[in-house]
This record gives sequence, C-alpha cells and structure tokens, in this order.
Amino acid sequence: MKNLTDTMRIFKLLAPALLLMVVGTTQILAQIIPANRVIDWTQVGANLPIPARTSLIDVTQPPYSADNTGATDATAAIQAAINAAAPNQVVYIPDGQYLIARSLYTTKSYITIRGHTNSVLVGVGNSGSMLRIGPDRSNYMYNPSDTITSGATQGSTQFQTLQNPPLWFGVGDQITISDTVPGSSDFPVIGVHGNQPGLAQEVIVTAISGNTVTLSDPLIWNFTNAPIVIATGNPSTVGVGLENLILTASNSLTGQLGTYYFQMGLSMCENCWVSNCADLYSSSYAFYVGDSAHLSIVHNAIQRSQGSGMNHAGFILSAVGESLFADNIISDGMQPGIEFNGGFSGNAMVGNFLTNNIIDVDNHGPHPMMNLWEENVLSGYFEMDGFFGSGSHQTLYRNSIGSSYMVLLFKRWTTYMNVVGNVLGSPAGNYANYTSEANQPGPMIIESGYPNIGNDSYTSVSGPSVPWNYPVTSYPNPDGLGQVYPSPICTIGSDQGPTNVLQGNFTNITQTIAWNGGSEYALVFQDAVNTNLYYPTNGTVVYATSAGTPNSVTLNTPFAVKNGWQVFIVSQNTYQQLQRKNKYTDEITGNYDYYNHAVTWDTNGVQTIPASLIYPNGAPAWWGTNRWPAIDPLNSMMTAVIPAQYRYTYGAGPTLTASGQGLQPPSNLQVFPAQ
Repeated sequence: MKNLTDTMRIFKLLAPALLLMVVGTTQILAQIIPANRVIDWTQVGANLPIPARTSLIDVTQPPYSADNTGATDATAAIQAAINAAAPNQVVYIPDGQYLIARSLYTTKSYITIRGHTNSVLVGVGNSGSMLRIGPDRSNYMYNPSDTITSGATQGSTQFQTLQNPPLWFGVGDQITISDTVPGSSDFPVIGVHGNQPGLAQEVIVTAISGNTVTLSDPLIWNFTNAPIVIATGNPSTVGVGLENLILTASNSLTGQLGTYYFQMGLSMCENCWVSNCADLYSSSYAFYVGDSAHLSIVHNAIQRSQGSGMNHAGFILSAVGESLFADNIISDGMQPGIEFNGGFSGNAMVGNFLTNNIIDVDNHGPHPMMNLWEENVLSGYFEMDGFFGSGSHQTLYRNSIGSSYMVLLFKRWTTYMNVVGNVLGSPAGNYANYTSEANQPGPMIIESGYPNIGNDSYTSVSGPSVPWNYPVTSYPNPDGLGQVYPSPICTIGSDQGPTNVLQGNFTNITQTIAWNGGSEYALVFQDAVNTNLYYPTNGTVVYATSAGTPNSVTLNTPFAVKNGWQVFIVSQNTYQQLQRKNKYTDEITGNYDYYNHAVTWDTNGVQTIPASLIYPNGAPAWWGTNRWPAIDPLNSMMTAVIPAQYRYTYGAGPTLTASGQGLQPPSNLQVFPAQ
C-alpha cells in the first residue's frame, strides 16, 4: 500500500468547510466538501405530483385507427390523437408496431403519451425528431429581457430587475439567469470557436411583485458580473409525461433505417417526465434535452447506436436545470453516452449504468456547473474535454468509473471538481501515474489540465498563460479539427491602421494559413488597458488572408490596432499546453484507485463520507433491495450492482401496465451479488 504522496496532497486548495444538507429539521454535517461548492440536490426532478391519468384516447380506435402492424404509416393517426387530447388525458398506444415516417410533436401541457408493455414506434423518417415534446427554441428569440440590479447571489430565491414590472416573462415562465461578463482570474469561464462563454441556470418564476422576482429554486452561484434575465417570450410545455414507449429507427419488417437527427427530444419543458421508455438504434443523437427545468428522466434505456463518431450521443443535454436523470441504461455504441454542455446546471445524475460506449460521459461545451453524479457505474471514463471551453463544480460522489486506460480526464479550463468516495479504475488497468504532471505521459487515474479532447500525450508546459476571459466575443469560424494553433500570436508594438497589413512578430500565424481551401480562424485583439475588452466590438470578423512574412500579416479587412494589444486566434485548438494550476482547485479525497490500490485522503485525513447527497433518508423506492449505497470504497466489497446494471445484465425490464404511473419503479428488481 502506497502512502499519500505530495502529488495527492496538492489537490486540497481551500480550507475544509461544512457541507450542509437539510433533512426535515435535522442537519447532517460533513466536513468533506466546502459548502459553496455544492447545492441542495434533494429537490431536483419534476416537482408536481406525477398524476395517474386514466382518461384514455386509444390511437387504434376510430376516428384515429392507427395501424399497429407496422404495415402502413401511423404518423397522421397518432398525431391526430395527440392534437385531440385535452388536459389530463392519455394518448394511449397499445402493444404493436407503429410505422412513423415523419415526426410526432406537441407543445400541449398536462397530457400523457403512454404505451403498454410492447408499444413500438418504428421511425423511418430522415429529418428533425421522431418524437418531440415542447416548443422548438429555434423558433423563438432568446431575449436579454431584463437586467438584474440586485439579489442574484448564491442561495437566493429572489432578485430585483431594472424594469418594474419585468418585461418578457411572467409567473410560471421558465427563464435563464446568466452572467454577461463571467469568471475571474482564478475561475476561468472560457468559450472558443463560436461558443459564447457564460454561467447560466434555468429556473421557473413562481411570483412577481413590482420588480421583485421569486424563483422555484435557489441560485447556484453568485451571478454578479452584469447579470441578466433571458426569456423566450413564449410559454413552456408543462406536466407532460412519456411512459412505456419503445422508439427505434430500425424497421425489423423491412430492414429500413430511420435517420432522424434527434430520435427523442424535450425542449422548453417544465415539470415533465420520461419513464420506462427505450430509445434504440438512433442514427445521430438519441435523446436531446434542452432549455428545460425540473424534469424526471428515469428508468429508461438508450442503446445500440447505428454508428459512431461525432453527433452520436445517448443523452445530449444543454440549458437544463434542477432535473433528475436516474436509473437509466446508456449502452452499446454511444459517443458519448452522456454529453452535457453549457447551462446544464444544478442537476443530479443518479444510478445510471453506462457500458460498451465509445465514451461514457463527456462535457463538450461551456460552462456547466453544480451537477451531482452519484451511484453511477461507468465502464469507460468521465471527461471534461475543454474543446469548446470551460467547466467547473461537478461533484462525483460514490461512482464506479472502471476505465482501464484514462479514468477522469479534467482537461484545460476545468476547475473546482469534487471527487469523493469513488472507486476509480480497473484491476485490469496498468496505470503509469495517479495524476498528470509535465513529462508524465501514459495511462493515469486523473488527468488534470491537459490540452483539449484527444490530446493525452502532450507534456509541454511552455507557452503563455491563458486569459481567464478569452476570447469573450464569439465568431462564426470554420472547423479546424486536427490543427494545433499556439496563441497568443504576439503583442502589437505600435499603433497601426486602419490597415490591411499589420506589422509585428507573427511567426505562429504561418501555421494557420491556406489549409482547408484557405479558410481561416478569426483573430481577436485584447485591449492592453481594459483586459475585459476585446476587439473588434462591432461584429466584424477579422482573419488573416496571407501569412506574408514572420513580421507582417495580411488581413481580410482594414483594421486599427493599438500599442500593447495582444493578438489571439479564436480556435478550439489554441492553448495546447499543460494547465498545471487547474488541479489546485479540486477537492479529491476518500477514493479507492487502482494505481495506489488504496483509499487515499487529502491533508485532512480520514473523514466521514455520508451515504448520499441526494437521498439523505435512505435509498429511493426504485432502488429495491439492492445494497445502499452500492459504491463504498471503505467496504470490503467496494462495488455492488445497481438496479440499471442488473436489468442490463439479465435483460429484465420493468413490468409495465396500461394504467401505471410514469414514475413507478420497475417492479422486478432483485439483488444481484457482486463478484
């Protein structure tokens, strides 16, 4: 058994603080994660009683008469039934195969779309979504609809707006709280390649009095850098359930494959749920969830992608708040199994089983934060990939992450990660290191501060420091996969222009010219005095059309620069150096790993690891008789099988009934003893 080395000790940056969880009137205190790095996850998920709706509209009966043999297109019949449904009615799809050649959709509230035990929607369409719930956000402008003047601080449920009363939104509407100039020097919030950086949280307005707005949930962060409210000006879809449905893009009768971009999607939804559903053989993304709050996505299976490569995620999640993703199987070919992106904040991922995917979990866009990952079992790895920007404040708590190569990949601009009580790695792994340092390539348990996704062997620490707010302004840039662009390029030595030819040391810019048909990345110029300000500010895209000489560069448009300005390439492949300082912000303790073959602790030594951060009163009903908690690095049997893992292993799905409620747990769970 190895001792705790200095390398492990450096993970502790902040002094220990109290993690507070309220359980009724009882307070459980654990000196293990600083309190400002976690939130109360006990209130996530649909926060209305899930109704047992019993008024059925049978799609196979007149006047709809949907064909349940799969011989003819049933899209119009099922859509007509959905259109006819009144509040609290169920669009009931009995067992059978239903050919879906187009898209099914609804923006109605308070209805259920429910199958029985083997209700299969066979999608053979080639665009859009096979089944979509909620308005399409692309049809509505997200308006910076009001300025927040006070109250937008961590833990607050009220804030004040500039307008009295606020514009664009009312009680019951879903809104986004966002910083417009986010981050700080020790907390980078960065977006590149057309991805505007920002911190964002989706919440629901519960009351308005004058210019005071009351929210459904406490704010997860101090939104104090020019915070704004963003709203669509259009009502969300509320109280809709999808239950007991199988969606597949593989027609077993004809061999035809559907090629929907999203096989299933929820957009602009509040207090909705998807339960006991399967999403199979997706062509591109399987299940999109975005611009929504308080969802329960539970007891589902997302499996068997038609292919691999980009755009083959199981779950793709953006701009989602206070939602629960629990007891789902995500397996067999997804890339990644779960992709979470900007605005995915304040959610809980609990008891999910991921296996046989190209990647299991990946953050691919800036800037998600304050999510809980608890009791999940991954056979692959968990990655914050740094490709399009930054991420922070993910709490990985009592998970089994069993990759035999890289286990936790916290790439550049990833900060304030909490990793507590996990089992990391695999007995089959041959790990070269516990954590990354310069000139230490090879498999490791925790890779911290490396360049972006796919760059696992880079060991240099040369290059300039990264501005915490780079590059602030977004531009429509061409793709640059496979290129590595150092940045910044140079510091301007004199006032020049407006001119098409800039003078300076442009040695690095020659690497970016005349590839991919001559297309080029945009250049931005940082003010030498106000380092929050980048030029151009008028939306003009400035890029190099010719490398010229190492001492000059030709631009696409005349542009004026000032002495002392720095030049940056706006590219997801800039900044290819090791960011060693990132890991000093992380809290990593109480984990068993297969490099040290031991549980290692931070400098506070052995601490108490509570059983759960989301279920402090014990396991949820759907957990059945399986061991709770299943992941315990201090137990002689560190991992026990979770319910979703049992279903995957034995092919036993939930028992479904036509009149069952959407959030009923599977009824045939059994204890599966771990080997």
